[in-house]
Amino acid sequence: MSRKTVTLWLLASAFAVFGASAVLLEGGRYEAAAKVPEVFLIGLLMFAWYVFDSNERSYRRSAFLNLTVIAVPAVGVPYYLFRSRGLRKGAVAFGWLFLLTIGLLASTFVGAFVAFLPQLAA
Repeated sequence: MSRKTVTLWLLASAFAVFGASAVLLEGGRYEAAAKVPEVFLIGLLMFAWYVFDSNERSYRRSAFLNLTVIAVPAVGVPYYLFRSRGLRKGAVAFGWLFLLTIGLLASTFVGAFVAFLPQLAA
């Protein structure tokens, strides 16, 4: 399994843990808009995937693109996908990014549901 694939699995696992922690630690309330450890871990894993992918493609990263991928990933990652792959392959990669985003959100709900199951049985 490639480093990029492992990074994506770690990202999905992190989202599941975040969903479970919302149920177990906060009673199902997810009040904080941005929790520092979660945001840091997500940013770290996303940046790791970006570095692995750009190294694999021999794409030369700029400091500005690095900062954009970390600070504003909704802009930086799609920009990187199109610049590193071209218009056609970039559009396909953007489609995969969209599906990945839906999968990560689903992973959060799965984690929350699994953590909530013992409460249902009681």
